[in-house]
Amino acid sequence: MKSVYTSSSSRLLFALPLILLAGCGSPEERAQGFYEKGMELIAKKDDLGARVQLLSAAKYKADRVDVWRALVGVEERLKSGPSVFQDLRRVVELDPNDLDARVKLARIMVAGGAADAALKLVESVNDSEKPNAPLHARA
Repeated sequence: MKSVYTSSSSRLLFALPLILLAGCGSPEERAQGFYEKGMELIAKKDDLGARVQLLSAAKYKADRVDVWRALVGVEERLKSGPSVFQDLRRVVELDPNDLDARVKLARIMVAGGAADAALKLVESVNDSEKPNAPLHARA
């Protein structure tokens, strides 16, 4: 004999995940919320808290260059070398025209003994027929 409680319990167990997922919002919305909270914490000089929020934003929407740029700033202030390098690589990957990120990344590469790779990274921005004044000013 089937109990009334069993059928309503099974319906509840089936519906509960759907209800929970409905309230979560899209990955874009979640990423935006984490990004905004991270930026608020940066304004309050809470870099550790901001780092957690920004990493959460990147988890939900990994192609947001603004999140990675903010993370670079936080990681630089926290003096987290390997993370800065990885975050800068991600910025350059998402926005190949970000000259500031390329120069910072090239400086890290030179300091790490990878001068040839750094030169290639910077030269890819510099058109040989037309010198890039902003690039030379930053280098």
